[in-house]
Amino acid sequence: MTEVDLDALAAGYRYRPATEAARARPGRAVAGLGPDRLVLDVGGGPGDHAAEFTAAGHSVVVVDPTMTMLKRAQRRAPVVAGRGEALPVAGGRADVVYSHLAIHYFQPASFLSEAYRVLRPGGRLWIWTMGRTHFETSFTTRFFPDVARIDTARFPDPAGLAAAAGGHGFRPVSHEIEIERKRMTARQWRQAMVAGFISSWQLLGDDARAEGLAVFDAAYPGGDEIVEYTLRFDVIIAERPTAGAPSLP
Repeated sequence: MTEVDLDALAAGYRYRPATEAARARPGRAVAGLGPDRLVLDVGGGPGDHAAEFTAAGHSVVVVDPTMTMLKRAQRRAPVVAGRGEALPVAGGRADVVYSHLAIHYFQPASFLSEAYRVLRPGGRLWIWTMGRTHFETSFTTRFFPDVARIDTARFPDPAGLAAAAGGHGFRPVSHEIEIERKRMTARQWRQAMVAGFISSWQLLGDDARAEGLAVFDAAYPGGDEIVEYTLRFDVIIAERPTAGAPSLP
């Protein structure tokens, strides 16, 4: 499968600003922790979530392999070039490892091992991802059916990911579902798609893109119609056990 050009994806991010619901997610990851905790925002992109951690009084480092993303994020938080498979942090230092819609760019098993390594005992892992149910029922798939096949193959199965976290020594591990409802005009949605605000756009063939846009234009000929759609997130929440709990096998 063709690799996603992450710099091109970064250009499309202007069409996917953080929503109110998304801005609330970092706060949940640090809820109940004391002040000035160290958070690694892995695959943190332009730093939208890092800004929320910083505003809450925590130290956050954005880890991302894409220089275009890091240049944007550095206005909001310290940044370091790196990947989820090899986190550039000493072991046992982080209080939270947080990854929002980025796990499909990593080797999940290597990322889980690295997250376990860098977290202190009692530290938290938060992974926001999506699974087959979302891809097969999403608004995008209505016009671009190949997206369901492409993204189901790219994204790790969320239930399997939760099980793998347990296999890497995390206790406890939970798997939650969260629904976010969004709305924009048809014109805004079309512009966002053409700009590549989702990575799957790059992986569609030219014919599939043209055919899908034609179907969309027929459904929303005016451009001012309101498009309402939902995002179904799978959220994996796990902890590295404290002293005396079962350790990494």
